[in-house]
Amino acid sequence: KAETAMHNALNFIHSIQRQLQKEAHPGEINIKEAIGQASDMVHQKLRRHSITLDTSISGLEHFYTDPLKLFQILSNLLNNAADACSHNPTGKDRRIWLLTVTETEALTITIRDTGPGIDKTIRSRIFEPLITHKENHEGTGLGLSIVHHIVTQEYGGTIDNTDTGPDGATFIIYLPKAKQPPA
Repeated sequence: KAETAMHNALNFIHSIQRQLQKEAHPGEINIKEAIGQASDMVHQKLRRHSITLDTSISGLEHFYTDPLKLFQILSNLLNNAADACSHNPTGKDRRIWLLTVTETEALTITIRDTGPGIDKTIRSRIFEPLITHKENHEGTGLGLSIVHHIVTQEYGGTIDNTDTGPDGATFIIYLPKAKQPPA
């Protein structure tokens, strides 16, 4: 039964990935607006757990990419960071930093939180489907897998995790500019 459930879940993940590829419509986006939309998605969770979101945007104002995929990357990572921060002991600073550097050919996104960090027993597997680092195994374990697929397979970029132990985790995404259709 577990093997069947795993295969069904993997098929579901692959169908989501195929659907996202069909809906890909790269274009010029405003980075500040994209970050605003993603942070709006987690606003209630941030407020409910008294989490501060600090953003820093540097470089170019616009970038050529698929807005839906960028939204998915940002909202998944911000949601995970908010979940991590919500498990901080009372009194500990609950904070997320989102930093972007936009250049002509690439966008670098850094998201750091003050959560409990990622358990070292699963750290090397966090981008695999159905692996969750959340307490009590909350969530589906699909968010980081989907983000990893978008960044590495669809854009040829990179995503790295730097665990800072009990003081949180940092994800760094390097996202090359989307390919523009021939003129």
